[in-house]
Amino acid sequence: MQMALEYLQHCENEHDECRRVIMVDPDSTRRRGAIPTRLIDCGRLGSTDNGAGSRIWIVDTSITAVDGVHGSISHNHPYHQYAALSYVWGDPTTNNSQATACSTTTNITDRMTEGLETRLLPATVRDAVKVTQELGVRWLWIDALCILQDSKDDKIRELPKMRAIYRGAIFTIMAASANGSSEGFLGDREPGNDKYDPEIPFLVPYHNNNNEIHNKLKTGTIFLSPVWKQYDESQEPINSRAWCLQERILSPRALIYASHTLQYRCIRETTSIGHAICAPSVTSSGLDLAPLLNLHGGTNLNSPHSIPQLELRHLWNSIVEEYSRRYLTVPGDKLPAIAAVGDSFHYCFTANCYPRYLAGIWHLRDHSSEYSTENLSLIRGLLWFKSYTSRFPRPEVYRAPSWSWAAVDGHVIMENLDDRVREGRCSPGDVEACCDIMECVTVLKHPTVPFGEVEDAVLRVR
Repeated sequence: MQMALEYLQHCENEHDECRRVIMVDPDSTRRRGAIPTRLIDCGRLGSTDNGAGSRIWIVDTSITAVDGVHGSISHNHPYHQYAALSYVWGDPTTNNSQATACSTTTNITDRMTEGLETRLLPATVRDAVKVTQELGVRWLWIDALCILQDSKDDKIRELPKMRAIYRGAIFTIMAASANGSSEGFLGDREPGNDKYDPEIPFLVPYHNNNNEIHNKLKTGTIFLSPVWKQYDESQEPINSRAWCLQERILSPRALIYASHTLQYRCIRETTSIGHAICAPSVTSSGLDLAPLLNLHGGTNLNSPHSIPQLELRHLWNSIVEEYSRRYLTVPGDKLPAIAAVGDSFHYCFTANCYPRYLAGIWHLRDHSSEYSTENLSLIRGLLWFKSYTSRFPRPEVYRAPSWSWAAVDGHVIMENLDDRVREGRCSPGDVEACCDIMECVTVLKHPTVPFGEVEDAVLRVR
């Protein structure tokens, strides 16, 4: 934990592009870095004989005062110093500890006044509380505890805040190696070697709480593995879940508890804690997160103008392709689980066009390109197709129009194979001869969630 804290402090002090800045959108009612509605208090003394850490409390940041300060927007506000958790829930119907962890309309009052014993929490949540405490942070945001899971109204209010919540956290704890919330992520790691890798024993010095080396030694083992045996992050359980993708993209800093080691990732770099070798990960998707992290704006966090529109469109396509590979427990979450990323792209697109988000497809109305037409971006967005490596039936319940990739399950490919609409190869006449879009409209299920579910849509072409 001490080494992790040193990495966080070094990033905060030395990485200009990683320093936290409160970002204000063109719409002044939507502030980045805003305080979450609820937070978990991990630093209050417990009410039992076990002392600190035996209980946690849920606080409502709009009404709860900390040292006399209420929940107003301020960079120096104590609630701004919070961590967030990204993790795999597991099956809530069989995971009793996860069900116990969930805040609801019936238990939220008790959790705010009496607190909740940490022993009742699933292992992953307990581990997250421990990490938060040991890194000297008092506040923690976890979706299951900070959103009322039996309230549609509360979910509708909180969903549009996901971008601000993960963007505003001082770091995100990513339980990458845990298959479910009952597993935890602080246990010993498997060596990951095979029978042909040589083993070398070595002695590990023991340090006490004052970081003094004692004569007490522990035996460890080094496994020598060929350089071509690289870590494959796509095999981590967290990277198979749809909701976790946007949490990863939107987090400027992350402590990644991977299956082989603890990693620290920020806008500038990804490195293994303790200076272990951190070779580029081999992934099945090929999704490069480095440019995606530039969505945070680099050194000028108040301006997205440095990101070209073409690069943004390609990034969106890459994200959709990766997202479509991932699993959703609730099929109806197809659009909500990527809504925060859509929100971020909308903010960036507004720098040079008038973007419309139509059930996961962008209609960018601008004339910045020599061969641009008003409907060209929409036409390109409609030319997705399914990968036939695996087949899935059509969802039984409507969640998106048939012309949107969100209407189907399984991996989709967003690349445009038609030369008539390829970048730099088409003219306005080619596009008009190919397709003329007369009307394209979507009807939101919840008007306050502009990047979420849709209940109806119309597309007319000729």
